[in-house]
Amino acid sequence: MVASGGVKFDGSLIEKIHYNKIISPQFTNQEYGIEDARISYIDGQYFMTTCCVSSERHSTMLYKSVDALNYNSVGIVLS
Repeated sequence: MVASGGVKFDGSLIEKIHYNKIISPQFTNQEYGIEDARISYIDGQYFMTTCCVSSERHSTMLYKSVDALNYNSVGIVLS
């Protein structure tokens, strides 16, 4: 769907890429990587889940942000 002014509402428009805002491994459960990020906007906050892989386990972590650029880890939500 395209609104007046050419703005797309289907999520396919990329306005800017912020390479300095990457989520990188910080915990032992992320030693092999972080993948499959999913972001939801709920009550004025952004919540992101990621799949984490390590020799210990596979897990899902939750991150939280107020600006969709700077995320803080809430912790493991599925293990």
